[in-house]
Parts: sequence; C-alpha cells; structure tokens
Amino acid sequence: MKSVRITVASTLGSTPREAGASMLVDATGSHGTIGGGHLEWMAIRQAREMMLDGQAVARCQRFSLGASLGQCCGGVVELWFEPAEGPAKPAARWRLSPAGTADASYFAQDCDLPEWVQSLQAGQPAPPRAQLVTHQGQQYLLEFLLDDRTPLYLYGAGHIANAMQPMLASLPFSTVWIDNRDGCLPAQAAGNVTPLPSDDPVAEALLAPAGAFHLVITHDHSLDFSIVHALLAGSKAGFVGMIGSQSKRARFMHRLEARGVSAQQRASLCCPIGVAQINDKSPMAIAVSCCAQLLQLRTAAQRAVPPMQAG
Repeated sequence: MKSVRITVASTLGSTPREAGASMLVDATGSHGTIGGGHLEWMAIRQAREMMLDGQAVARCQRFSLGASLGQCCGGVVELWFEPAEGPAKPAARWRLSPAGTADASYFAQDCDLPEWVQSLQAGQPAPPRAQLVTHQGQQYLLEFLLDDRTPLYLYGAGHIANAMQPMLASLPFSTVWIDNRDGCLPAQAAGNVTPLPSDDPVAEALLAPAGAFHLVITHDHSLDFSIVHALLAGSKAGFVGMIGSQSKRARFMHRLEARGVSAQQRASLCCPIGVAQINDKSPMAIAVSCCAQLLQLRTAAQRAVPPMQAG
C-alpha cells in the first residue's frame, strides 16, 4: 500500500472541516487537509502506520476535539481511512464503501442505490459529500461523487478580477474567466479557474448553465450593460452581480426597464457587489469582499435545494 485516503465521514458540534473533506497521505507527504492541527497530525501518523502494517482495508475512527487531542473545538470527528490504490474511479454519482474491506460499489443514479440506502436518503436535503451509514451491523461510508462546485462566470480581466483569481482557484467554484481584449487573460490559470478569451462575452453568458453565478466587472460600461441585459432577460442565472455605484445601478435600471426587463428581473441585479460592511475600495479588498459574498450566496443556494426523493 503506497498511500491512504483520509475522509471526514461525520461531524458533531464544532469541527475544523465538513463531512467529505479529504486528504491523501503517502510515505513522504500529504495533499489536501482535514483541518490541520493535532487532529491532522494524528491522522497522518495513523495513515502511515496503516501503510507500514499493510492494513489494506477501510476503517473508521472517532476523534474528540478536546484537551486530550490538544484542540479546543469541542466537537467530534469520525475519520475514514482507506487504501488509495485501486482501479480508476468510474463515472458515478455515489460510492458505497464498507468498513473492513478494500471494496467499494459505485452507482450512477439515485434509484440505483440499494433500497435501504434510498430509504435513509428520502426526505433529506441535498446530500453531504460523505456520511456514515449502518445496515445490518455493517458500517459504510456513503460518498456523493458529483462535482458540487458552483459554476461562476467572471467577466473582465482588470485589477479586481486578477486579485480574485488566486482565491477562486481554491474555492468551490468552477470559474470561467472571460475577456474580449487580446493579451489580458493568462494562457492558463491555477485550480478551478479557466481563462476564456472571447470576442463575444454576451454569447458566453447565454451559453452558461442554469443557476450559474455571474460577476460582471469589465472595463466597459456598455459591455457591462449588454451582459447584464442578456442575463436578466434570460432569467436562468443563479446570481448576477455587477461592479458599480448606486448611480450606475440607477442608470442601468432605467435602461433595462426601457428594454422590457421586468421589475422582478431588474431587482435581481446585485450592484454594488461585495459584502456591504466592507468599505475599502482597493482591488484586493473588493476581491476579498466579492469572494466572501459568493460563498454566502453558494451556502444560501445549497440550503434552498429541495429534499431528495427515494426511488
């Protein structure tokens, strides 16, 4: 066994990471994090002991985040340790892994899950990335495998967008970064950010999936308006935010009304953008404020997801 995957399987009370957070540990290093601190140090040590002992089966261990562990969160975390080797993960929606073995079953649709799992899931809100479930005395880790990053379309490659992109690279968004000027976008960006040079940002906006977030911070007010008009008129965006003052918003409201955009559609435009309590206008401060707002909106959208249905 060359590496061990550690997954936060369940949490109770205050904990440093959420269920589904994971890290990969090998003999010389680690990738990812389950929250840092003494908990992570202990987990890494146990993963390496597991590798040395050749314990090539999955197991779960409970940690209380109290004084005995050198942490003061006060919560409880259950960690799932499993060998990381194995065949490539198939395209699937769910993974069900039993403790005590190195096996796992994959399921493409909710209705493909065993009936006892479906009954546990029925009536619950959107599933966590991972959860512990028990059936007939056997403990399992149930993982939701689909990419849950929120699609984000970022228009403009000015100072604020350039300050945002290193943060967005590691945040739970799948960011398409669009600009229509030659040479303004990098050829590649880190992590979750994909640069997209385009002569027609409005067309890119119209091609975005339903529910995507859009942040309009271009160099050109007329381009801002064209993008915003297309998004609001289309009524499928999850969020439309635009950089600007209250006076810019008022001018846009009048123009949108003249174009036949309804009052309800116009009201959904967020301008100015960012967390209201942050008044600093430096590019980095605005970038941090916008990222914080996007995270707030993502959390709110996740809470609004209707319960799952069995079968």
